[in-house]
Amino acid sequence: WIDASGVATLEQARQQNFRPAPAILGRGYTPSATWWRVSIAAQPQPLLLLTVQPTYLDHVQLYRQSPPGQWQMQLGGDRHAFGERDRKELAPTFALELKPHEGTVVYLRVQTTSTHITQVLVRSPKNVQDGQELMLLGLGVYVSIVLLLAGSALMHYSVSRDKLWLAASGFQLAGTIGALTGLGVHSKYLWPDQPALADAMFSASITLHLALGNIFGYLLFRTYAAPA
Repeated sequence: WIDASGVATLEQARQQNFRPAPAILGRGYTPSATWWRVSIAAQPQPLLLLTVQPTYLDHVQLYRQSPPGQWQMQLGGDRHAFGERDRKELAPTFALELKPHEGTVVYLRVQTTSTHITQVLVRSPKNVQDGQELMLLGLGVYVSIVLLLAGSALMHYSVSRDKLWLAASGFQLAGTIGALTGLGVHSKYLWPDQPALADAMFSASITLHLALGNIFGYLLFRTYAAPA
């Protein structure tokens, strides 16, 4: 259910008709909030993890019954300190303690200033850990390749003194920084308890990447657009 006003309370949200949907398009740059009702059948597993993707979501609020009849709220998202998260994962992840003979219902409120698909996954701790390790492995391979390309461009520049190679190297390095901050790696390892600084770094890295990309494109056009 999408709350266009962005101010609905849990009591108001619980009275709405939720639509079955694996993913909902978040309406970014508006005050709206997306609400989820997650129903989990009785499970033999005592613990499941609820993960909200993508990584960058301004406000994430999880409501659960604890004790029965009373609702407890947990905060997440990039506007809150990473070190205070329930689970220290790159994507906002909450631990759900289940009872073997009872179903579990939780409510999730997501608010974002970006326009993207918001997805909620309920998985076992092993699946979450495996997914995290696979993502970090892929990130390591990507960063290694880009750093090799940047180093190769710097070597060409040292020989030819062609500014196009220097711009290419800067563009590759900015892309690496953008990928790391886009995944929230800096939030976890550099400034886990300073969300404002982590947000500023994310914005700065995107701006740097776009600026160097424009410079590289301009030099590329000047070099190859006209006949020799």
